[in-house]
Order: sequence, then C-alpha cells, then structure tokens
Amino acid sequence: MTNVRGEKTSQILKGALLSVALLGFAVSSVLAINIVRADKSEPYNDYALRLVNQTRSEHNLPLLKHDELLSRAASMKAQDMIDNDYFDHVSKDGEMVWSQISATGYDYSKAGENLAIDYSTLDGAYRGWLNSPSHLENILSENYSDFGFAQIEGDFEGNKTTVYVQLFGSKNNIYERILSKSGGEND
Repeated sequence: MTNVRGEKTSQILKGALLSVALLGFAVSSVLAINIVRADKSEPYNDYALRLVNQTRSEHNLPLLKHDELLSRAASMKAQDMIDNDYFDHVSKDGEMVWSQISATGYDYSKAGENLAIDYSTLDGAYRGWLNSPSHLENILSENYSDFGFAQIEGDFEGNKTTVYVQLFGSKNNIYERILSKSGGEND
C-alpha cells in the first residue's frame, strides 16, 4: 500500500527531463517495458491491466485478470480523494480502501493498493510505480489474482490533477473457508 506523487514541471525542466530520459533509455530498457498505448480507444482499465501483466510476464508470474468490483472500489477511492481533498491511503474519515472493496461485494483474502497523483498520463504514473520498490512489490506479488483500476481527473488543493488507483486482490476461496470452520478435511 504505497503512493507516488508526480510533480508538475516547467517547460525548461521538462526539456531537461526529456534529455535525462533519452540518456536513461538504455537503463529503462533493462525492464523491457515498452509503454505504448497504440490504440487510443483502448479503455484505461484494459491498458492499465496490460501494463501490469506485461511486467508480471517478464518476471514469469501468473497474469492478473480484471475484476469489475475492484475497479469500482478503485473509482470510489479516487473520487473520495478528489471530493475530500486528500491524497493518502487513509481517508479523512479514518477509513482505508478495504471498506470500499468490501462495500462492492468483493470478498477478498488479500488486497493491495497503489496510488499516484499529478502525473499527466497513466504511462508516467506507471513508470513511477515501477521505480518505487513498494509499488513494484504490489505489482509483482504472487498473492494477487485480480486487478482493478481507476483514473479520475479533478481538483486537488486548488489545482487540476489526475488521481490513479491500482487495486490488487485475491478472492476468498469458499472451500478453504469451509475447511477452516470445520477444522480440516475428513479422511
């Protein structure tokens, strides 16, 4: 559960960043992440999942599947941050995203959250997550099978911005719950 905050930059700084980015291309290509949203009509949920699964594939990990309930919870979290002018895993009411996940009906055994703000594109936010060990840990965790995503624009601290929320989860296994309540398997 980590967040990343992008910083808006001046034109001069953007040029400097572009120069550094071009020089750093060889370093970033080690991850072999080619972030290109070729089809601009591709829904952001699909694109966000494709990015995560590309990274997981490069690490020989099982691919995640989109879960609409997790995406709904991600939207709720992103909208709550915009509506209540905060950027944190804990809301101003003291709630964490787990209550929003449960409110959608997603019955999880494990869940994780990545947040980002102030990036002009999903690509930028994703690069930020890849460069953060705790975010990358969520992206590469073998504990998750499902993925949800939201990207919402709005005002934060008086400025236009975009909030990005990635949610990762694994549903409770009904068979495991029955076994745990009964004390185990019968021979």
